[in-house]
Amino acid sequence: MRKSHLTNAPSNLKIPLQSAVVTPKLTSGLPKQVAEAAIMHGLPTTSLTAFVTAIATGAAESAAAIVGVTPAILTAAEAAVKQAYADAYRFVVSCNLRLT
Repeated sequence: MRKSHLTNAPSNLKIPLQSAVVTPKLTSGLPKQVAEAAIMHGLPTTSLTAFVTAIATGAAESAAAIVGVTPAILTAAEAAVKQAYADAYRFVVSCNLRLT
């Protein structure tokens, strides 16, 4: 017996759902969480924009060279990035579980 095309519907929804949810959540959540962590660990506010931009674009080496950045700030930023990704994917994972 041939399978219906609807059988694949849940799988076909996963990628668009992921793109529609994760990208906006990362775009708003990651800079906010990195900024909060960096300020909490002593980053001067004058360095905040450059630091968040460097971290958000994956330029950790550039971030380390910014005035006022310490190893503790870099560690806090790394944890904030991980948390931002976890927050963004949490909803997608729960939806994927419901679709399977």
